[in-house]
Amino acid sequence: MSQPPNYDHLAALSQAANEDIHSCVVLLNTQPSAQFARRTYVRTAFAYVEAWSALTRLTLLDAADGGLVSLPPQHLHVLRGTRYDLTESGEVRVSTDRLPSGQRTVRFLLLLAARAYGLPAQASFSGLGWARFSTAWAVRNRLTHPKQPLDLEVTDSDLETVRVGHMWFLDAITSTTSSINSVLAQRLARGV
Repeated sequence: MSQPPNYDHLAALSQAANEDIHSCVVLLNTQPSAQFARRTYVRTAFAYVEAWSALTRLTLLDAADGGLVSLPPQHLHVLRGTRYDLTESGEVRVSTDRLPSGQRTVRFLLLLAARAYGLPAQASFSGLGWARFSTAWAVRNRLTHPKQPLDLEVTDSDLETVRVGHMWFLDAITSTTSSINSVLAQRLARGV
């Protein structure tokens, strides 16, 4: 059984990520072509995504452990980062890996969060927003793992890709959270 998340700690993480994004937007508005401002915005946008992923993973595990939702074992294993392997002696070895980062994890968490509460997907994965969000990961990866000086340059096109992708992400988590809250309010009203 996982350790219940400390919701005060998670709320503080979310608030700090929100404040950082706001500060980056202000910085970009005052210095739109400064590479530092651009890099900071991209890194901060994805720090926000990573924070949301951690919060969502822990919240889903807590909801499953508390009986609020029922998740298939394979989904629980992915959320917990559980991996099984066999030793040379034929014994099962259990290890834990962190949930991989990236757009596949965000998609998994958005879909799983909706399904866990009996909802269809609340996010669209077929439009421009998702495409830009997916492409933005390459920009993020280039900045966080540079191989040459040019890797640290954020072009106008890169910035627009990240902006559109991040706006898609914010809309996706807002619609998913709002729908889940509606389900929970209905359950509460029914005494379930």
